[in-house]
Amino acid sequence: MQASTIFELLLAACLIMLGLYIGFSESITIPGRVSMNTYHIAAPGTYFIAASMFCFASILLLLNLNKDKYKKICLALLVSSFTLITVGIVSGVS
Repeated sequence: MQASTIFELLLAACLIMLGLYIGFSESITIPGRVSMNTYHIAAPGTYFIAASMFCFASILLLLNLNKDKYKKICLALLVSSFTLITVGIVSGVS
């Protein structure tokens, strides 16, 4: 196995664990960039963000299997993961 394959599999495992942590948490606190405000993402938004992490992890796993065979599925998962993370942030910010 190449080092890049091992790194991608470890990254996918970390994304799955991060998705589980976000999915089971009640809220997420994100610090603001310039204004030093904090944003709290409530429970419905955390589920969408966790699903987005699972989509990113499945993209990495499918790309490790066969890059040409699963190209269209990976593109659909990428679009859906960006959609899920956007919906999660918009619906969960309080």
